Amino acid sequence: MSTQEVEAVVSSVLGQEDSTVYGVLVPNTDGRAGMVAIPTHGGDDDDQAVEEVLVQLRDGLKDKLPPYARPVFVRLVCGELELTGWHILFHLSITIACFKKCNFCKN
Repeated sequence: MSTQEVEAVVSSVLGQEDSTVYGVLVPNTDGRAGMVAIPTHGGDDDDQAVEEVLVQLRDGLKDKLPPYARPVFVRLVCGELELTGWHILFHLSITIACFKKCNFCKN
């Protein structure tokens, strides 16, 4: 199942167009694990609202995706996700930001 197909399911489950799914390397494992990035639209600091979104996401993905296609990680992004000139979500910037953050944590 492609990341675009998983993105479509995530978008329908959450009722929003701007989420992105990509693979991330996990140390000492083969392949990649799925990560979904979801914008918080204005940096929502309400823990209850975040928990509701995560429960909605978990339940929706459990119903609509097979286990092997479900993202393993969820990343909450403050604000909006970056778009290309053609109004397509820009995966590379968020993937690089995650990579840099993960490398920073190891040091």
